[in-house]
Amino acid sequence: MRRRLGFGSLLKLGLLLVMLFALAGCAATVPGGRNLDAVAAREVSPLDRASLDDLTADELLLKGDEAGRRGNLKAAVLFFAKAAEKAPQRPEPDTRLAELQLYAGRSDDAHKLFDQALKLDPHYLPALLGAGRATRTDDRPTALVYFEQALAVAPDNAEVLTELAITQEMDHRLPAAEANYRRALRLRPHDAGAHNNLGFNLLLQKRYKEALPQLEQGHDLAPRDPQILNNLALACFLLGQDDQALRYFTDSADQAGAYNNLGCFYMMGGELDKAEAAFRRAMELNPRYYVRAQENLARLAALRGKQPTARPAIVVRLQRKGGASTPPPASRDGVIRSLASPGAVPRTP
Repeated sequence: MRRRLGFGSLLKLGLLLVMLFALAGCAATVPGGRNLDAVAAREVSPLDRASLDDLTADELLLKGDEAGRRGNLKAAVLFFAKAAEKAPQRPEPDTRLAELQLYAGRSDDAHKLFDQALKLDPHYLPALLGAGRATRTDDRPTALVYFEQALAVAPDNAEVLTELAITQEMDHRLPAAEANYRRALRLRPHDAGAHNNLGFNLLLQKRYKEALPQLEQGHDLAPRDPQILNNLALACFLLGQDDQALRYFTDSADQAGAYNNLGCFYMMGGELDKAEAAFRRAMELNPRYYVRAQENLARLAALRGKQPTARPAIVVRLQRKGGASTPPPASRDGVIRSLASPGAVPRTP
């Protein structure tokens, strides 16, 4: 007798088909359900000649992780899907598939798969973190719920504290974010990113003198980190130390991003002429900032005309040490920061 697929299985199958079509870049027919072997044989043969049926769920997860690290995302999808087939009550396969969706920029689909994993284990930390990351841009209250649930599961996890703080910061809850950045820093006192995150939060609160030593400690730990160099330059500019700021700008690999952020700080502080000069300098240094800087110049014009305006478009770059790497969601209120969180929790920001 043929087993009927439940809603969760049909959802996973549909998302799997979408992923495979998107990753393949062609109109090939993709088998569904348990009939993945024909496609898998082609995709995984460079990585592993063994039959998928001979591998355990744990082995399939390891093979999927390896395929992902090598950039073979189609093979990773197939390994994880087969693992989900062999271990339908475990949250790991759905979580891995969701992380690939998030990597591909399909946050809504990722959210559905993370939720499927959480139905299997409501306390599974990687799925809670992933669901928070998937919803942070478009549904911040929901993201905060996920991160708070993650904190209840792991109250002394620096990555959980950092993710929660980032989301609180995006929600303009700067003192609450500061408290969690400080907790993360106490757990990871030698983490350059943790110092940088706290320093930038203090910059956002206009506590420039307090921010500078935090950023300097981050720089001591990671002297070549371009985001920390940018933030140090910003801090120095905001403290009137223009010569030192220019030295940091010179050392930074992303001066255009630094000038864009500087313009945003000037704009938020009402120094509109300085903001315009910084945005135009960003465009001169790197054409890829043209659209973003033009948007900020439009906001600047609205401010000069005393018209309502959105918050400035500050660059987002989230970098984590360890774990899988997924691009951060675009954010209207983000900042350049170097997020060097511990990699104990698989990543996904």
